[in-house]
Amino acid sequence: MFALKSDAMRSLVLASLALGAVIACNNVAHNPDHSDSVIEVVSATPVSSDPSNTSASDSTTLVLRAQPRNPNATTFFNDVSLTNYTVAFSPGLLGPFSGVVGAGFVPAGGTATVTLVVVPASAKPLALAGTTLIAQIDVEGQDFSGHSVSFTANVPVTFTTTPDSDSDGVPDATDNCPLVFNPSQLDTFPIGGNGVGDCCDPTTPGYPACSP
Repeated sequence: MFALKSDAMRSLVLASLALGAVIACNNVAHNPDHSDSVIEVVSATPVSSDPSNTSASDSTTLVLRAQPRNPNATTFFNDVSLTNYTVAFSPGLLGPFSGVVGAGFVPAGGTATVTLVVVPASAKPLALAGTTLIAQIDVEGQDFSGHSVSFTANVPVTFTTTPDSDSDGVPDATDNCPLVFNPSQLDTFPIGGNGVGDCCDPTTPGYPACSP
């Protein structure tokens, strides 16, 4: 009877040691704030932004994979929930901003697709038309054990040339005659103007004659 109990106790001790080895294998840094999960950026779509379209924000789509921090780990169980992110641009021609990750669940050992706004509609500058910047996106979150998880993705952002249909040097978005060449933007009639340039306003005396 004593031998049986000893064998059972020995098996229990060995099982506990094995479990401890598994946990230690996962928690490489032996740090309670150090997750056993790391996020790999599988792909990130470049961003094309029309600086004249201030009614729509522009986003990138990231394909992510949760990987074990230790490739030799025998168990891997930490799902990750991404919560917030910041964006900084290089060169710094556009100010940094922060946002919230809407749906950022990455299952342990699995993949997920996350869409993040990179250029908010309210921050689009016409002056950047034709320019490409690099957006550094820093994303933070937690695994299901409450450990911090973070990663960085670098995404090119190209600001398209601002549409100028009549080639008068004034973007369509602000041109008072977008289809008629009128770099002067004269709007004299009625007195004080009406928002429509003289060159394309039939109510202007002498129309269609005008001074572009």
